[in-house]
Amino acid sequence: MWKFDFTVEKTNELAIEFSQLNTIEDKFKFWTEKLERPYCLWSVLEDENVAKFLIKVKTEEEEERINLLSLNQYIERYESIRKRKKVYDIEIIKDSFLKKYDEIQNQHEYLVNEIEQLGRRVAEKDGAMPDKFDNTIQFYDAGYNDFYLENKKPDLGRRYEINDLISLMNGYALAQYRKFLNGLLNKPVAKDKFTHIQQMLILEYFGIAKHAKTATKKAEIYAPIIRRYEKSTRQLLSQIGLEKNERNLLVIYAYFIENDFSELAQKVKIELDKLKKKKL
Repeated sequence: MWKFDFTVEKTNELAIEFSQLNTIEDKFKFWTEKLERPYCLWSVLEDENVAKFLIKVKTEEEEERINLLSLNQYIERYESIRKRKKVYDIEIIKDSFLKKYDEIQNQHEYLVNEIEQLGRRVAEKDGAMPDKFDNTIQFYDAGYNDFYLENKKPDLGRRYEINDLISLMNGYALAQYRKFLNGLLNKPVAKDKFTHIQQMLILEYFGIAKHAKTATKKAEIYAPIIRRYEKSTRQLLSQIGLEKNERNLLVIYAYFIENDFSELAQKVKIELDKLKKKKL
């Protein structure tokens, strides 16, 4: 049983001190420092005094702030040790997908497969928190269906227990991801002859953005030219030297020869010759 470890007198003293606090942030801090419990887990405390320390609000905006603070507190304190209870971050999910997607030749097939896998994950309630009464599933379904089917974001202007809140937000995150994937699927994209890295190497040989002082600036210039995402382009720039291997250089050399860029082809040939000598 998880409870406060205080005497009746100490509990009453703390309750008075808590009632005198004015801001939500101060009350969150009070829970951590004085009650020695995280506010995000108020619903799992089996203590009759919990009600004395619940944060009371007057507006939906304040309730939303409590929910967001609770989520962040949970992520900071518990995600590293409770990996099965993860709060999904849509930006991390998208970045992870794009890092692979941008380097794959058969992008359409990869995208369709990802959508199919996501469908299975949603059907299996991946991201719904464990609950013996399955109450969290209804919140998960609401988070997913409301956004995917009706474009409605989660209602954070009401109070949630932490497992319900995480389930709601995880369903919402996967609905965002599904719409993101659908957008890629419906976007007319010509088949790329070159991988992301090969495209960047070609631009480098042409001297595009050679005066850019940072990788960020270079990525800003490269990305729209090669129709790639700026973030993944910036990440790959740090690897571009390692990617000047024989496989990539042969592809680029053939392209320059085919299109009569003889000077550039000669530069590539010199680098190919260096690589061959290293093998000897």
